[in-house]
Amino acid sequence: MGDPSDDRTVIAELEAEYLALKETRAALGPHDRAPDEVGGETPD
Repeated sequence: MGDPSDDRTVIAELEAEYLALKETRAALGPHDRAPDEVGGETPD
């Protein structure tokens, strides 16, 4: 089976991508959002 996998690199990459997405979304103006979004959330 081998050694246990080390997912720290994958986790760090995903966290960096998540933060970049959060920053990009925060920078969006009201005209950049989809018309069905209300308050930044898509209604159910």
